[in-house]
Amino acid sequence: MEKNKSYFDEFNIRSMELINFFEIEAKNICFNFYLDCIEISNENIYRFDFKLFQLYKLSFVNCVFNCSVFNSKDIILDIQNNIFIHKCIFKKDVDINDVTFRKRLDITFCVFEAKCRFNMNIFFEFCNFKDNLFNNAQFEKNQFLNDIMFYNSDFNMFNFSQSIFKGSLNVVNTNLNFTFDDLQEKIKQECENFNKYKNEQNEKSLNKFANDFRDSFRVFKNVLIKDNNLLEASNFHKYELYCKEIELNSKKSKIFSKEWIDKYQLFFYRKLCDHHTDLILNLKWLIITIGMFASMLFMIKLYKCGLSILNIFNFYGLYLSALGSFILSALALFRCIDKMKAFVSINAIAILWVICCKPKLIFGIANLIGDNSYNAFENLLITIYTLIAGLIIFSLQKTARKNTIIPN
Repeated sequence: MEKNKSYFDEFNIRSMELINFFEIEAKNICFNFYLDCIEISNENIYRFDFKLFQLYKLSFVNCVFNCSVFNSKDIILDIQNNIFIHKCIFKKDVDINDVTFRKRLDITFCVFEAKCRFNMNIFFEFCNFKDNLFNNAQFEKNQFLNDIMFYNSDFNMFNFSQSIFKGSLNVVNTNLNFTFDDLQEKIKQECENFNKYKNEQNEKSLNKFANDFRDSFRVFKNVLIKDNNLLEASNFHKYELYCKEIELNSKKSKIFSKEWIDKYQLFFYRKLCDHHTDLILNLKWLIITIGMFASMLFMIKLYKCGLSILNIFNFYGLYLSALGSFILSALALFRCIDKMKAFVSINAIAILWVICCKPKLIFGIANLIGDNSYNAFENLLITIYTLIAGLIIFSLQKTARKNTIIPN
């Protein structure tokens, strides 16, 4: 009984200290027996210092932080308590540097409207950042010695450059669906914001920002490969290559130099198959290649033989093909359907004619064996088509086997 009394006396003392510090109502502070900590809920926070987590066992639920959250640079924090923050909104910057977290860190279902920086920290136990919305997250040069979870979190911008992950990483359902243009715009924006108030000698170039982003994606990729999560790793490898292309685009490379060749090689594979992650895109380019080849060969024959060549084709088939191509072109022109889809569909019509009339054409250079009816230009066209189709088919089978796109 005496023990319980002293226990509650201690809680009353500590809660009064926190009420006075935060200037909050007593009804919104209680003891959470499940988490074994003091819980502050449904409050607006206007002042905060991260060292409070070292002094008190604290949790925050449904709070709005209207102030910056930071740790004082002149104080070394070695936090021995668990930290729980749930369903909170951070209106201003969160800036936590050089802190040692000895116990579990749970920050879940929160919204970070400004920057969220956790840099050069050490995390000994499990870190849970699930279901958060990060506008601009920076987790640079951290050491995560245990597992970390970002399940179902949404990142508008993030940087994990030079961070070390000893445990597993959970990024399932994480919203990181960047397109190349989105990522390029984000990197440019980050570069502009950083250099806005810097003098020339302290400015950071665009290619260095792209390299930092690339390092973040590389870190995630390597951790996921270690966890044997090859499918998720393939996406981060793709983003890594995006950043490399952006980095090379920002440099002025000499024509036919290694960097110049790498830049256009990355561009080619991004357009062809999104770096071996988009099988449908790869198939589309194969259809376009075969269809374009068949159409060009038909135009050459039409030039050589005149309109009489049309007599070998079915009239209704020609009529329907022309009508279908016209409708698809009109729909694409008026933006009713995607231009790429329309172009693929028109070439698919050409492939159907090839299959019906002369399927051997699909095999390219095989048509030259024992056939002397082709002129020099047709021979060249067939040879070029065979090389391009072979490259696309090779890329297609590589894309189909997802595990081959992750480097050993």
